[in-house]
Amino acid sequence: MRLCSLEGGDPPLRVSRAHCHDGTNCRPPPPTVIRRAWQGRVTGVGAVGWPFLFRKPTAARRNPKHPTFDAFDYNVRGNVDEVGGARASQYGEWIAEQQKAEAKALKSTREWREEQAADRRRANRGADKDDSDEDDSVGGANADVFPLPVPLWLSRPTRLQSAVLQRLSSRVVASGACTKGLTPKSCFEDVIKSKDMYSLSQCNVAPFNIDLLKVTKTATVPKPATQLLPEAEARYLEQPDEFLIRSPAEIDRWCQLNPNFQPYWDETLRRDKAARYDLYRKLVAKSLLGFRRRIKAKVGLFFVWKSERKGIRMIVDARMPNGFHRQPPKTKLGGAAALAELDAYFEESDMPQLTEGYGGPVELPCSLFGCTGDVSDAFYQFSVESLADWFGLDDPVTAAEFGVSEVWDDELGRLDSVHPTEKLFPVFLGMPQGWAWALHFCNTAVEYGMSRAIPPTQFVKEGMPPPDLRQGPVGSVYVDNIGAFGVVEKVVATSFEKSVESLERAGFVLHEIDKASVEVVNVGIVLHRDELKIRHTRKRSWRLYLALKHVLQLRCITAEALRVVAGHKVHYFSLCRPGLSTLHHTYKFIYKWLDQRAHVIPGSVKRELRSVVGLVFQVEKDLAAPYADKVYCGDSSSYGFCFQWSPSSAQEQRDLFRFHERWRFVEVEEGIGLGLGTHHSWSAELDVPDIAYVKWLRKRLGLPAADSGALEPGQRGTSREGRRFQSVDLVGLVPRLPDSLLQPSRWRTVVQRKWKHP
Repeated sequence: MRLCSLEGGDPPLRVSRAHCHDGTNCRPPPPTVIRRAWQGRVTGVGAVGWPFLFRKPTAARRNPKHPTFDAFDYNVRGNVDEVGGARASQYGEWIAEQQKAEAKALKSTREWREEQAADRRRANRGADKDDSDEDDSVGGANADVFPLPVPLWLSRPTRLQSAVLQRLSSRVVASGACTKGLTPKSCFEDVIKSKDMYSLSQCNVAPFNIDLLKVTKTATVPKPATQLLPEAEARYLEQPDEFLIRSPAEIDRWCQLNPNFQPYWDETLRRDKAARYDLYRKLVAKSLLGFRRRIKAKVGLFFVWKSERKGIRMIVDARMPNGFHRQPPKTKLGGAAALAELDAYFEESDMPQLTEGYGGPVELPCSLFGCTGDVSDAFYQFSVESLADWFGLDDPVTAAEFGVSEVWDDELGRLDSVHPTEKLFPVFLGMPQGWAWALHFCNTAVEYGMSRAIPPTQFVKEGMPPPDLRQGPVGSVYVDNIGAFGVVEKVVATSFEKSVESLERAGFVLHEIDKASVEVVNVGIVLHRDELKIRHTRKRSWRLYLALKHVLQLRCITAEALRVVAGHKVHYFSLCRPGLSTLHHTYKFIYKWLDQRAHVIPGSVKRELRSVVGLVFQVEKDLAAPYADKVYCGDSSSYGFCFQWSPSSAQEQRDLFRFHERWRFVEVEEGIGLGLGTHHSWSAELDVPDIAYVKWLRKRLGLPAADSGALEPGQRGTSREGRRFQSVDLVGLVPRLPDSLLQPSRWRTVVQRKWKHP
């Protein structure tokens, strides 16, 4: 044995002298061969004529008094063949893998340097250059979050840095291991298929299979929707001409804009009359299909896959009725963003309210208990027979084929007998899943049923102030997902049981009831009972993480696919709204290339997506986070900027944070499309600046003037173009700031300066 030192300060390489097969000693190889072997460039030692075994020194526990040569002898015997060559059946493969890893690292380094060089070039050219140009597209092709290996700490981290690292690692651990079977490519395909149901892409449309259609097998019986809705919403269905149906002029305009429109049909049903009639008969038996002499709008039937493709869901292509009906008011769903607004931070001063709200003493610190459930076939629990003429299937049948003896006639206002050979149109009697109003009516009806057990003011709703947990359990409704949450387990369970009983008395069928779990899963989020934290489910987190990793590996992508990925990211960061600021160039790329063609992903977009990847497992909301003892306020003008702070109590901040400034804006309908009206934001409370740009914008969008009365609460107005504007009941909801907060004496200036370049 001897040690051979290499150039460049590398550690010594241990060279083991072996014997050739004829027993003679072989001379050692020259230093160049040793250096090449050390660098991994020799694929077989025996191939160059020197049967030496090269190995890097590794630390091992040895006993100098009792040396062992078992491993050395085994290597010599097992790796030397009869002609003195090295037996290395997998050595070449290992070397190839090492070379691939080295090439990948070199490529990552090169691309990172190119990105840095591109940044420097843009900085030298000035801010006028758009840094989303395609000449920077080569940067960022690496899919890793960090283009280079993370450097080791040069010194021990500070106490603050240690706390940050510990918090980051705890959130990663809390997210759990990756769900089995997920790959970057499969996750990307799963993400981009979740478009709107009218995209009709092959990745989400399912072929018709009567055995997979659950609605034809369950005991669900549709009930009149007017009996399940509160009085205000029931009037919409009782008087559709006043509240739902557009004017004849608007309907004629829609028909002129879409002269050749035909609803989409499932290919199997379109071609196979027997399969189509078999489905009709099953829907008639479930009271979901009826017949009329005349129809006012045409619809089609198709199907989409349910989760994990264990069943199919029937969708009604109601784009024509959506074009003939007015847009519904914005539905206030109890989703993830609404649950994240709950405040579970309590002090001793809150004990009286907690005791009164839950009917007994509450111990601090407390846990947050939850119960959840699901409404089975929620949309088909309702029937809207008064609007059935608007959901007609343009497939006439004879009355004798379905044993029909009488049908409802709108012109006569009664049932009228029909001849067996008379042609009739099938019409959908249930709540069509695809109709613009279906979501609003379904969510409102379920919430109305639960409100008999939980006060209406105690429901979480997006865009509304969160209910006060100190006043008792709160309810959550997200279309067909229901939940009840509170700090006293027995009271929460009682409220949830009463809600379930109320819904079942109304005729709803519920399933998947979950009570008293440590981690409550609701609408794709996990609420931990003891930690009082909300985060997304493990599968959703890993799916977004791996999908983004796949996007980073791509060179080109369509703007439509990236738009869907960005939408998932926006929904994911609804629990942590500051994360929405990570995307800027991504949106510019999307709206620049909406042409259904693949384009090179710019480096600026990939840098933003890498930032998102690094934040995926950090998204969570601590509902019991304490309030700071200071509040900050900043503003700027065309002359300068100022930033101030003021001491503040938890109660004052709790009252302030219940409202958001964005709620002051209303949605104004503009234009008529395929049931997908365009919306623009406008404020009915804020003063409208008297400048030429605002006047031009108002005229361009067709918005009424601020003093026209069209945007006032409870009013409806029509613009000069004949479009109808619907007001939103949130106008005026956000209160003004309290006078105590506006006292100049309580604010202290942090910085106040003029702009350097006004």
